[in-house]
Amino acid sequence: MSVWRCAPIVAVLSAASTAGAAGLLAFSGLVDGNREIFLVNDDGTNLVNITRNKAFDDQPVWSPDGTQIAFSSERQGTLDIWVMNADGSKPRQVTDLPGDETDPTWSPDGRRLAFTGNAEGNMEVYVVFAQGGQPVNITKHESSDFGPLWGPLGDLIAFNTDRPTFQDVWVTTPEGQQTRSVSAHEAFDKLTDWSPDGRYVLFTSHRDGNIEGYLARVADGVLWNVTQSPAWDDDPVFAPDGVRFAFDSMRTGDREVLVGFFTGQAAVNLSNSPGRDYGPEWSPDGQKIAFLSDRTGDPEVWVANPDGTGSVRLSQTRGEERGIAWRP
Repeated sequence: MSVWRCAPIVAVLSAASTAGAAGLLAFSGLVDGNREIFLVNDDGTNLVNITRNKAFDDQPVWSPDGTQIAFSSERQGTLDIWVMNADGSKPRQVTDLPGDETDPTWSPDGRRLAFTGNAEGNMEVYVVFAQGGQPVNITKHESSDFGPLWGPLGDLIAFNTDRPTFQDVWVTTPEGQQTRSVSAHEAFDKLTDWSPDGRYVLFTSHRDGNIEGYLARVADGVLWNVTQSPAWDDDPVFAPDGVRFAFDSMRTGDREVLVGFFTGQAAVNLSNSPGRDYGPEWSPDGQKIAFLSDRTGDPEVWVANPDGTGSVRLSQTRGEERGIAWRP
């Protein structure tokens, strides 16, 4: 499999639509030791707990039209996939398999959800209609398959798998056909994002001896190392313009959020704080980046402009926050 040391792909990456509201975020936070789902505006106003349930609620994911949120909840005893309205009203259970269901991801048309389940004794990727019904196992393999991300074109679902022995990134159709690897290597690979045009995936790998960010062309598995640093670089995610990406890195000796460029220019340190900064997520219009930071104690949700200016703390729940998701 070919690996390039840079990413000469800017001309073929097309930006996703940035229409719609871009100032509202969902995330998972702790309240008195219980995990709940919150909404907050990107200026820090109107922080609200929208689940308010004694059970564990986690992993919020917005529907493509921004009207619903899928999430994982154990309010029926085990982790299941649920869907609620964007304001937290009318929660409904979508899955009820034996074991746990996690990692929900929406199809681009909002009609279906893919998720990870262990009903058959090992982790598999399933697909179910968002209105409910019988989930379909689309991976059907004795290895662990997990962490699906539905591609923006709707024709492919990417996922992590340890088949045959090492964790790689694979893709399959929503029906479980044409299943194949896009990152095959005897190293640990972790899926992180799809490109806006659906032609590439970003992932992290230690195939160079340290954790780096890589880009894979889904059609043929051609790879580019997009971080190219001796330091630890993780969790790369595409900007909506398809020209930039954000990631977290140990280049300065502590964990920071950086903005990289597929054009090859130097990455910009966005967070630049003495705390741990990680888990970046771009706003739909590409004008802001939300991330997690423990600079004030517990990990909280922060937002900043891509050049590092305008940092604002968004959450104050006195517990570990995670699972940031912008409304489309």
